[in-house]
Amino acid sequence: MAKTGSQMPDVFEALCTAAIQKVQRFNAQDLANTLWAMAKTGMQMPDVFEALCAEASRKVQDFNAQGLANTL
Repeated sequence: MAKTGSQMPDVFEALCTAAIQKVQRFNAQDLANTLWAMAKTGMQMPDVFEALCAEASRKVQDFNAQGLANTL
């Protein structure tokens, strides 16, 4: 959705809800990609953003340079 520019709030919310439930299983690239997509769409879901950031902070040593750049 982020690359296409389409706005589908119901789908985005469902995906974000699933992401929160599975965030502990995300690897560094999953986290970077998801945070990038959230930023790109401009959709505001603070609870999801905070959960992803907290998990990224726990796994920061696993990020490569590209993942760090995409996340910031």
